[in-house]
Amino acid sequence: MDSSLVAQIRIEVLLNARLHAGSPNGKAVLGKVLGQNAELRSQVKEVMDLVNKLVDEINQMSLDEITSDLNQLSPDAVKSHEEKKSDRSQKRRDDRKKLPDLKNAVKGRVVVRYAPDPSKYPHLGQGMNYLINRIYADKYDGKVILRFDDTNPTNVKPIYYDAIKEGMKWLGATWDVEIRASQFLEDFYTAAKKLIQTGDLYVCFCENELMKANRENSLTCVHRSHNSEINLKEFDKMITGKYKVGNAIVRLTGDLESDNHVMRDPVMLRIVKDQHPMLNTFYYVFPTYDFESAFLETKFEITHVIRSGEFGTMRQELQSYLIDKFGGEIPEFVSFGRFNIQGSPTQGRIIRELVESKVVSGWDDIRLFTLVGLKKRGIHPDTARLLIQEAGLTAKNATIAWSTLESKSKELLEPRSKRYFFVEDPIKLKVENFEAQTLVLPIHPDHLELGNRNLNITGEFYLSQLDTEKLIVGDEIRLKDLFNIKISEMKSKIITAEYTGNKIERLMTKIQWVTGENLRGTLQVPLLLQPSKNKINQDSMLEISGKFEASISKIDLGEIVQLERVGFAKLSIVNNKVVGHIVHSHNWGTLLEVLKIWHAVLSQVLGACPRGDLYTYRC
Repeated sequence: MDSSLVAQIRIEVLLNARLHAGSPNGKAVLGKVLGQNAELRSQVKEVMDLVNKLVDEINQMSLDEITSDLNQLSPDAVKSHEEKKSDRSQKRRDDRKKLPDLKNAVKGRVVVRYAPDPSKYPHLGQGMNYLINRIYADKYDGKVILRFDDTNPTNVKPIYYDAIKEGMKWLGATWDVEIRASQFLEDFYTAAKKLIQTGDLYVCFCENELMKANRENSLTCVHRSHNSEINLKEFDKMITGKYKVGNAIVRLTGDLESDNHVMRDPVMLRIVKDQHPMLNTFYYVFPTYDFESAFLETKFEITHVIRSGEFGTMRQELQSYLIDKFGGEIPEFVSFGRFNIQGSPTQGRIIRELVESKVVSGWDDIRLFTLVGLKKRGIHPDTARLLIQEAGLTAKNATIAWSTLESKSKELLEPRSKRYFFVEDPIKLKVENFEAQTLVLPIHPDHLELGNRNLNITGEFYLSQLDTEKLIVGDEIRLKDLFNIKISEMKSKIITAEYTGNKIERLMTKIQWVTGENLRGTLQVPLLLQPSKNKINQDSMLEISGKFEASISKIDLGEIVQLERVGFAKLSIVNNKVVGHIVHSHNWGTLLEVLKIWHAVLSQVLGACPRGDLYTYRC
């Protein structure tokens, strides 16, 4: 094969490895090479063999070595790839994935709203719904109204108002006007009285079961024939507390023959028993969602109601009817499928049960997909925008895998996350016959402006327990980014080795390390809380301990860094110890889960076999 072609293929493997944390994908490289060189399709086996050979070789190199080789062979390879990727991404955003135009949208006059119910913490799917409204408002130089639909005093709590606002700010779903439906109770009463006078509303005293049966069978309520004077008097009794909960309701004089059951004299206002936590005065009567929403759409001149399809066209008909009665312009209704994220429950009832049973630590547990949980975990907030672009806006529900969310978040975190060394369950290594030195490594290889880390090499190191299990006396290995050593002695608590040189051997095993100057610490490792439908993994939070390179002491409180060969982690230094958790692993969580299962199996098989260090046995 032509030498220039071999060099091209090597560049493609190096580039693929550089872009995937040092692990090249042979199939992806093969497809790209054949796509760029159609004449090679007749030599596919030869090309595939070469690609596989290069993948095996480059798999043994550190990321810094890969970067160095790639820069020597093709200094502009990464830049060119990023430019092409950016162009492709932009084209996808501009074409396939962009949000469709709004019908009857006039630039500068579009008004949309968020309408959260402050009865629980919002989850990511809801946050994405809000964000879509913000994106549309920005597209048309419009306005966003944050409207809390808080007309059920029993469920709303002050803490949820703040949680919703904080979550939306974190996502970038900002707003221009903030209101609460509960602020407008007197306005609701005034509007209701006007509709009572016109015969569009009446007061009903039927028991709930009878009302439901009458609506189901299109039967007229006996109270429907009462004149407006009677209804106004009864309504006044309701709002002044003369009736108890369930004794009286206000219903719409709708269409009992309608095929849409929602239009068959639905309830518009009802008596409540609880004090509203955001009001100083006790109000006895509150509107239902449809009455409240339609009134406020009219009052604030909402032009487009953009929401997930779960509300349905049946309610759309009712709300449009009410808006017309209130004298408003009927907005454009835009419905789209819900965004469902796999891996954790989002139903408020289930999360409450998990909190109460202490399976999770609270609504902000880092395994939950609540906005407060994702923010605490360290997910990049722009991930939601990328997911919207990826899924698009269609009538069908979009199911998004956790792996997709992770890949988007990693893509956003990687460019600015400082890099450090970490080894879990450390075993001491003593290296002899070498000169002490200071190793200088960049904090980020692509952002040299972030500075360097200085590691003092004195001969004392620590390796991961898992890495040392692969070693035997006589093995020659490379300490990643440093030099080569040969194992001369292995004991239970210490390994001794000799320095053998600096030459990089392509197929030599490379092992992560930290020096004797280090900080101890622990990391929580979150796994999927709901790995499959209707199944909760109650053991989904693991913990590992280990040593971090000493220069990590300079990080800020709660900073997100990249622990090489481990993953992204959100860390703090407390009492000279590192504490934190994994944000995204480089397949780390999966590995630990497998090891934990394997440990459980061995415990049953080996019985009383004495256990050594983590996941090892000395039988």
